[in-house]
Amino acid sequence: MIPSVLAAQLQTGVEDFLKTTFPVSTQFFHGIIDRLLTKEEGVFKGPFLSMQLPFQMGDGSMVKSALDSFLIALPAF
Repeated sequence: MIPSVLAAQLQTGVEDFLKTTFPVSTQFFHGIIDRLLTKEEGVFKGPFLSMQLPFQMGDGSMVKSALDSFLIALPAF
C-alpha cells in the first residue's frame, strides 16, 4: 500500500460519494459542492480530510424532533 495512492483514491471516492449523494436541484446552489471540493483549503488538506468552518456544530434539536414522529413496532435490542 502506497499512502499517496491510497490518499488519491480516498479523495476521489469521497468526491464521487458527495456529488452523487447530494445532487443540487436549485440554481443558487449549482456547483457549490464542486467549488468546495476543488478549493485549496476546502475539504481535503494533503492526505487528510477536514470539516472545519464554514460548518458549525448543531445542537441536535432538529434531529431529535425529526425522529420523534417515527413509531416503531418493536424496540431495538
